[in-house]
Amino acid sequence: MSAVTAAAMPATLPAFEGEVGEKMTAEPWHFLVRLDAAGNVMDCVSLAGEAEGDAAPLEAWLRRVSFNPEPKKPSRWIAVGVGFTNQAADGRDAR
Repeated sequence: MSAVTAAAMPATLPAFEGEVGEKMTAEPWHFLVRLDAAGNVMDCVSLAGEAEGDAAPLEAWLRRVSFNPEPKKPSRWIAVGVGFTNQAADGRDAR
C-alpha cells in the first residue's frame, strides 16, 4: 500500500449526493481504494464490516474522487478514512 499524506489528497472533492443519516455518521468509515496511474478509482472495499449495502453510497462517492496521478505506478492501493462533520448551512457558527 502507498502512504498518502494530507498534501497528496485531492484539493477538491465531489459533492456527496446521498442522504447522511445517523448510522452513517456514527463513526468513521475506512476503505481500501485501488487507483490507476491517472489517480482514478478502480476498486473500493469497505474495511469496517458494515451490513451489506450500508457502505454503497460512500463507495459510489469515492469512485468519483480523482486522486493525484502517479504515472510510474500503473496500479496502487491506498487506505482512506471518511467521516462527517456537522456544519451550519451558510458556513458560519458551525457546531
